[in-house]
Amino acid sequence: MFCKNCGNYIANDAAVCLNCGVASNKGNAYCPNCGSAASEGAAICTACGTALSGTSKIGTGVASVLTDKKGEKTMYCRNCGNQMDENASVCVKCGVPKNKGTAFCPNCGKPTAEGAAVCISCGVSLSRAKIGGVDFSNIGSSISNIMNDDGSAQGGGPGFAIASMVLGICSVLGGCCTGWIGFACAVVGLILGGISLKQHRAGKGMAVAGLVLSIIGSICGVIVLLFGGLSALSAIGTGA
Repeated sequence: MFCKNCGNYIANDAAVCLNCGVASNKGNAYCPNCGSAASEGAAICTACGTALSGTSKIGTGVASVLTDKKGEKTMYCRNCGNQMDENASVCVKCGVPKNKGTAFCPNCGKPTAEGAAVCISCGVSLSRAKIGGVDFSNIGSSISNIMNDDGSAQGGGPGFAIASMVLGICSVLGGCCTGWIGFACAVVGLILGGISLKQHRAGKGMAVAGLVLSIIGSICGVIVLLFGGLSALSAIGTGA
């Protein structure tokens, strides 16, 4: 552990610091867990997440100091399985950010199989684990995935995306044959694909494919129509 008064490293059972002579539990200038300088009046060390007040257990490899408060929630590092306080941002043992990794269950700390969706020891979902009833993993990405650009809730199935892809295929085939049919299908395919992506509907890949095919189909349609028009004008000129 470290002296809270001067930051010097001292034994866990030392009564006083041999560097400054202050009792091991006295002082508030340094974190007893990592030795980093602590801000005056700070309740938590910003370097390791350790609580600077309360009874601490230091030198046990715990990522964050566990207080004696009844009912305090803890979790486990998903990379190394080390026990850590839920408020810690990184695991002090391995340095990996909270909820990063797949080797251990964040709820019970048991090893988990690669690619497992659920912990077989405690039943917690590993894809979106809940610690103490609170969902901590991928919160930001989950919100962005269910919200539209304007803040409204996401909705809608893959219908628009499927229709866009089908129309895109038809636009390529029709554009190469008749021109105007392919161009018409391309226009509708572009509209439906754009709506699907804008509203974050299901089937993003199909919507993108529909847009690409519709663009190709529209180009083919325009080329065929131009050649058809030029041929017609040439025929009229020849007949004249």
